[in-house]
Amino acid sequence: FSRHAAGCIICCSSIDTKSVKAAKIWREAFHKTTQVPGEDPFPCTLFINHFDAVPHDDQARLENLEVQAGE
Repeated sequence: FSRHAAGCIICCSSIDTKSVKAAKIWREAFHKTTQVPGEDPFPCTLFINHFDAVPHDDQARLENLEVQAGE
């Protein structure tokens, strides 16, 4: 639901890659339904649960999570 929204909070799990990919879809849907032409989009924050469950030596996965969060 996005009626009268002032921002968006999206949560996903680092141990479920589908969850991380779905977060991007949710963000795009939120921006699409709330975008006012000529204005900046509403703020959107991503929270990634279980980040500590990713092995520290899995550099590729950690970098992917950072890219997803940065977008």
